[in-house]
Formats: sequence, structure tokens, C-alpha cells
Amino acid sequence: MPLRRFFIASTLILSPLAAIGFESAAFAGTTQDINLGAVVPSRISITSTADANSSALQNLLNLTGSQTTTEAKIADLTVDTNENSVNISATSVNNGALLNSTNGQTIPYLLEITQDGAGRYGGSIVSDLNFQAADGDYDLHILIPSAGNIKAGTYTDILTLTVASGD
Repeated sequence: MPLRRFFIASTLILSPLAAIGFESAAFAGTTQDINLGAVVPSRISITSTADANSSALQNLLNLTGSQTTTEAKIADLTVDTNENSVNISATSVNNGALLNSTNGQTIPYLLEITQDGAGRYGGSIVSDLNFQAADGDYDLHILIPSAGNIKAGTYTDILTLTVASGD
């Protein structure tokens, strides 16, 4: 029995102390906020796969002199981005014309970018091309107005596409 009285006495003594200790911890008056954040870097790239038409444009030239514009898809484009939108623009070594470096004659052309597999709608001179795109696949078209009576020779140009944030 003396052991039982000891436990009862201990409980009576420790019980109020425990309650005070727990209460003071429960009513602590301070908090601390932890700010969380992340910076996600922008990812923007464009890849192109040239179509057979890009190096065989002679098949598009209307040499009859009639006012017919011919067109063809010349490349498949893939835009890879985590931006809401991007702008695709173009520049050309010969300012949007195929150039015969031997005689200086040029054949001007227009460009157009469309959704993958979609039809074309018109065309822009190279310096005015500004196509808003998202992550996905697109087609690049060339439009060549009637070439008329052009001189024989090799005509070339180098086209550069640039993709930049549209936001």
C-alpha cells in the first residue's frame, strides 16, 4: 500500500505541473512564415527539316510569263517552348530573293508559316514575316510569283528563322 499512496501523491503533485507546461506550449505567441519560390528558365527553340522542294525550286518557276503564283511546302518546323507564345521571324541573305550570282538577276519570293498540314493563306515578304506560335509543329511555305523571262543559271538564297519570346 505505501507504493500506491506514493503514486497517488505523485499524480496529484505532477498533474498541475504537466497541465501548466502543456498550456504554455499550446499558447505560444510566435509563428514563422517560410516563403517558397522557383524561377523556371525560358525554353525556346526551333528546328527545321527541309523538304525536297527547298532545293528544287525550279519545279515551281512559272517561266511562261503568265501572272500565276506557285507555292510549295519547303520545310517542317518544330517549336519547342514553355512560353505561352513565341514569334517566328525570318531573314534572308538576299533580302527574300533567289539570286543568280553570275548575272545578278533575282527571283523574289514570299514566305508563309501555317499549322502542320493546314492550307496556306497568302504570304509575306521575308522581312515582314512575324508568325505567332506555340509549342508544336508547323509548315513553312514558299510562294514564287511569275518569274517571267529569267536568265539561265543557278539561283540561291539562305533563309534564317529566328524564334523569340512572344510574351
